[in-house]
Amino acid sequence: MRISLNDAVKRAEAKEQGKNNFREGFKNVNNFYLKDGEKAVIQLLVNDAAEIPVVRTHTVQLYSKAGKPYFVEVSCTADEGHCPFCEAKKAAGKDGLQNVSFAHDKLIMPVAVLERNGEKETTYALFTRNTSFYMNTLSGYIARFGMTDPIEISRNGQGVSTTYTLFPPVDVDAYKTGKTLEEMRKDLNVEDGDIVGRVDSAVKTWNAEQMNFYLETKANPTKANMGGTEQQETPTINRRVSNHGF
Repeated sequence: MRISLNDAVKRAEAKEQGKNNFREGFKNVNNFYLKDGEKAVIQLLVNDAAEIPVVRTHTVQLYSKAGKPYFVEVSCTADEGHCPFCEAKKAAGKDGLQNVSFAHDKLIMPVAVLERNGEKETTYALFTRNTSFYMNTLSGYIARFGMTDPIEISRNGQGVSTTYTLFPPVDVDAYKTGKTLEEMRKDLNVEDGDIVGRVDSAVKTWNAEQMNFYLETKANPTKANMGGTEQQETPTINRRVSNHGF
């Protein structure tokens, strides 16, 4: 079918507008990340350790359009009776299926970043660590200093050798905002759905069909990739988020 150039331009504009509307409906919360030797001052945006969200996930490797690898956390569905990732990992053995991890518990902590490498800021991010970080580092700090005040954090090492050191800032009052935790969460637009339960959450929620599609293709199981149209509305999803009450 032959069409005019004007019609082609209108179609392209409509398609691009649809993409923009799709992006505007998404909320992007950055991951809190430090490089080796860097430090920051953060405020945990939970009242106590029992409120730290813990999600059982698989870490999955994906690739950008440019071919660059990146990793996402995908909610494990074993507690719903069936998880294709768990079954595939069990079948592959310890050294098989390297692009999907065994299921593990991840702490996903909402934090306000108040300073990074000496530069003041006030931004919202999610700090994701495994439970050993809590047991070996955070729990001891909380027992000694509590968690209501800002925390200075520094990173040492890379990869599996990475460690974090936590200590109170020298001038802790300089970082206090005078606002309650609830006021800070409201100002930074902190929502439970930022972690899990939405299309744009930090932890991705894939059903069995999407997991199997990934296992077969190693591609992101979006509706577009699976032969449909991209999801534009947030579904009602229930996934396990545990407050372990450490």
